[in-house]
This record gives sequence, C-alpha cells and structure tokens, in this order.
Amino acid sequence: MTTAFLISHGKRYEGFNPLHTKDGREQLARLTIPSGVTRVVAGSGRRFQEIADAIRRKLPIASDVPFETSPFCGSCDGIRFGKNPGEGDMIVLSEGEVPVEKYLGLVGTPGFDPWAFVNGLGNGALLCGGGELLLALGYSGVPPKGALFGLDALTKEITLLQQG
Repeated sequence: MTTAFLISHGKRYEGFNPLHTKDGREQLARLTIPSGVTRVVAGSGRRFQEIADAIRRKLPIASDVPFETSPFCGSCDGIRFGKNPGEGDMIVLSEGEVPVEKYLGLVGTPGFDPWAFVNGLGNGALLCGGGELLLALGYSGVPPKGALFGLDALTKEITLLQQG
C-alpha cells in the first residue's frame, strides 16, 4: 500500500503557464507539510514549482528529501473558462488555445493509470499538482485550490486533509 500526499495549486492568474496570485501564495503558506515526506514531485508548470519552493522553505535545513519534476503532476498549460459552466472552455497553450474536448490530458487518456503513477512513487511522496491530476485519480466535483490531500493507492481514496 502506498500513502502519498498531494498539494493542489492555489489561486492563480489565467493564461499560459500562470503563476500564483498573492492569495494563492498565502493559501500555500497556510498549509502544513505532513511528517514522513520521502520525496517531492512537482509538475513542470511554474505554479507547481512555486509549490515546491514553498515546501523547501518549510522543510528542515538539513533535509535530504529529493525534489523531482514530472508532467504527470501538472504542466504549463492553463485553462480559460467559457461564459457558462462547461461551455466554451479552452486549454491555453504556448501556441494558442484548443477546446477542452480536443485536449488529451491526464483525464481519460488511454494507457495512463494515475494510481499506478502514485503507487510507483512510494510511501511518503508529496506531489505538487492540480485539479487535472485529482480528477484523473477520481476526485468528484471541483477540486479545491491550495489544499493538502491524502492519497491511498490501495483503496484509491482521496482525502482532503487541509484547506489553505
């Protein structure tokens, strides 16, 4: 059984590869890093690297916890929501936008097993990710931003542990 953790990015700006807003940085600052973290894996987008930086500042100075990057935790793309929920939503890429329904991300992509990814990271892994990974793992509803989740790879359960 693998028990891992995930910190979702906080409030962010819109557009390609967005950073956190002041409110988003404050959300991350309020989170408590769980004890027993064995590695930190952050998405490749700047907002996920900001989460990793916030974690670095909270770990003991002599910590030997490795920090790694994986696009499976989140990438550089952003989302621009349409005027009505679920209508006209666009994925923002460096070279333009594509409709959400034409974007093959982590959710529903054949061959990608997000729980196998989490399990392979081992106990104590702390992922710096976002809503797309949470949805791929089976989270129902709109994932809260700036939150800490527990991930149980055996039961495939996601538990909200703390809201920032």
